[in-house]
Amino acid sequence: MCRSKHEGGMGFRQFEHFNLALLAKIGWRILNEPQSLLAQVYKGKYFPRGLFLSAQARSRPSWGWQSILYGRRLLEKGLRWLIGNGQSASLLDSNWIPGAQLDPPCYNPLILPDGGDPLVAEVIRQGEGRWAEDRLSHWFDSPTCKAIMTIPLPR
Repeated sequence: MCRSKHEGGMGFRQFEHFNLALLAKIGWRILNEPQSLLAQVYKGKYFPRGLFLSAQARSRPSWGWQSILYGRRLLEKGLRWLIGNGQSASLLDSNWIPGAQLDPPCYNPLILPDGGDPLVAEVIRQGEGRWAEDRLSHWFDSPTCKAIMTIPLPR
């Protein structure tokens, strides 16, 4: 399989990466097609009351489920929140900020409320469809604020 096509192989250069991409694709289908038979079977067995992205490997998981969880790690690296009204995404989670794939956002830990994790809605001017720049600058450093300001908001 890893030999070149001219030598009679299939031309896969890095078979492990190819396999990982296919496993991530299965995870993507579970996320986007929750009514499919595959998604319903795995949901019923491994995450009946939860979400695919927070599902864990229980005791004695199947080889297929372990493999899908392995591919999910790659999938999670590329997933991003779409910011609508900001009521669902955590402000301190980097999965909504462009360019923050590798580094967590730089935020000011001194202004964390006691009530828990703040939401993105706290830095959106609701009804105006724009970012609250003054609030952003309290939470994040300048490069992170600039990256956030590039995210379009619905009106």
